[in-house]
Amino acid sequence: MFSQNHYFQFETTFTADEVHQILVENTAENTFSFFQPNKEFQGQINKETFRIKKILKYKNSFNPIIIGTIKNSVNQKTQIEYQLKLPTFIEIFTIIWCIFMVIFFISALLIAQPIAIGIAVIILLFGFLLFYFLPKLVKDTISKTFENLFHTNVIPQKKK
Repeated sequence: MFSQNHYFQFETTFTADEVHQILVENTAENTFSFFQPNKEFQGQINKETFRIKKILKYKNSFNPIIIGTIKNSVNQKTQIEYQLKLPTFIEIFTIIWCIFMVIFFISALLIAQPIAIGIAVIILLFGFLLFYFLPKLVKDTISKTFENLFHTNVIPQKKK
């Protein structure tokens, strides 16, 4: 939609069943709780697919959803492919917020108030930086968590 999805893959020497078990052991179910689970992820793990989010110790609305597949590969290895996708609500909210900020910027230009123009530019830049950099911070954390769990290197892929 509005943001670019990021794609990754890695191979591990664990079998598909072991990968599934590691994910299950490190993933809490989707439940509402005031307490943070003592797991790495929260979401759903199926036999060959998963849809999870990284559990963070801080609040980040831009925490992407991790959608992935587990496949048997050659040489008795298992291939895990996943993409990071922002929640739809965040994408829609960001689009609406940008529309309102552009309207504010245009109206500031029309009334020719330098202070209003400056404020509009600063707010637009702040929104862009939030939308661009917050998901990137979590992306690195997710990659490191997968590397630690599966003892391998995560490789970014080109857009599918």
